[in-house]
Amino acid sequence: MQKEMERAIGLRNEQKYKESNELLMKLVGEFPGDAIINYHCAWSLDLLGKE
Repeated sequence: MQKEMERAIGLRNEQKYKESNELLMKLVGEFPGDAIINYHCAWSLDLLGKE
């Protein structure tokens, strides 16, 4: 999970918002109760204009 989070954050930093969101949505599906994953996923949705 940690490597995938780092990858998603790296993609966001590279302004690859869609790819970052796809990875984060996958992680939310696998770890729905993880607050940090949910936070980053919400952030990614904001960046895509899907708040």
